[in-house]
Amino acid sequence: MIRQLKVISRRWEHWQKRDSLKMLSEKLRNIRYAAQINNSGESNLKSTIDIKKIQIEMDQTGRAFRELDSKIQEINWLTELKDEAERRNDRSECQPLFVVGFLGKMKTSL
Repeated sequence: MIRQLKVISRRWEHWQKRDSLKMLSEKLRNIRYAAQINNSGESNLKSTIDIKKIQIEMDQTGRAFRELDSKIQEINWLTELKDEAERRNDRSECQPLFVVGFLGKMKTSL
């Protein structure tokens, strides 16, 4: 039970960070888009935003988002595998009794 709470806590932290990165990425994309529109207009307007720096920050944010998303997927897979292993262990303890009982019935019916 404690392990499950730790996993849920880690997932929650990762989800929060991932959501924050997604929101930041969307804001950066909107800023870059607005700066590009203003730059493509009249020649006497100068952008105060460095589009290259915004693009670099967007790339870094996107990379961090993908890495965190992969980490969340890894935690989900490992949790599912551990849960499946626990279920199999629970069944394997009962299985020998079932097999012995089944074989015993087969012998008596032959």
